[in-house]
Amino acid sequence: MSEKIRWIRLIIYAAIFILIYMIPLETVEGQRLCIWYHLFHMDCLGCGFTRAFFSLMHGQILKAFMYNPMVIVVPVAFFLVLQDSWMIIQRSPQWSLLEKFFKWGMARCYPHNIKNG
Repeated sequence: MSEKIRWIRLIIYAAIFILIYMIPLETVEGQRLCIWYHLFHMDCLGCGFTRAFFSLMHGQILKAFMYNPMVIVVPVAFFLVLQDSWMIIQRSPQWSLLEKFFKWGMARCYPHNIKNG
């Protein structure tokens, strides 16, 4: 993977993290953003995930879990991004777990277009 693309990805990670943390929790707490809920007046599996995610980002773990228990996947995703960022900073020639995961996914979707290696 190109070194320049990896550094751009690192900058994007940092910008997203800062932007999400800067959004006040109060802006999403009282909102129901789910289209399914607004159309059918019943919760979907993802209902509350946005509020749960923002609560988790602001350190309110129990509140996040009460909004949506699936928020437990966020630390796993955060670990993958952290590990990817660390490998970029270390200028490692190896692929990070995130890069391997995306390569595996692309190979499953487009088996004839991805080279082995």
